[in-house]
Amino acid sequence: MNSNKLKEMEQNLAIFKEKLNDVIEEIGNKEILIGQKEILKYCELLNDENKLYFDEQIANQFGFDGPVIPPSYIMNITNPVMQILFIRIGQDFFQGLVKGVIHVSSIVNYYVPMLLNKRYKIKVEATNPVLRMGTKGKYYSVIIKLSILSEDMKYTYATDDHEFFFKI
Repeated sequence: MNSNKLKEMEQNLAIFKEKLNDVIEEIGNKEILIGQKEILKYCELLNDENKLYFDEQIANQFGFDGPVIPPSYIMNITNPVMQILFIRIGQDFFQGLVKGVIHVSSIVNYYVPMLLNKRYKIKVEATNPVLRMGTKGKYYSVIIKLSILSEDMKYTYATDDHEFFFKI
């Protein structure tokens, strides 16, 4: 690879990192409140009649301070934030800077039950791009991590990590 091409690639990577970090900072920490109506509808769609999700007395019998959010609901919480991220970066990234993107994986970790009608925050972070070599050339691996935290941001309830390959 000639020095001009390498220099251009390094410049594009720097622009990519800066824009991604700017969008993440712009999004900030989203506050969410999951109510019973949402969970009832979700459980109805899945035909899930687990009373832990909507009956306070049953939840109390199992040691919870109230009804809990189904663990399978986590991606319903994080997906809107991921959509915002891609809508905002799409305008800049996909007009010449990024030539392709592949969603490689999503790993959800659920650490402790989340209660209904309690406020949570979603924090967005991204790893530094890591250069990878593939059969189609060079690309960068980036993990975008969405963490569901307590309102004071001291306790992590769940994480949703998405790995993407970006061709720059």
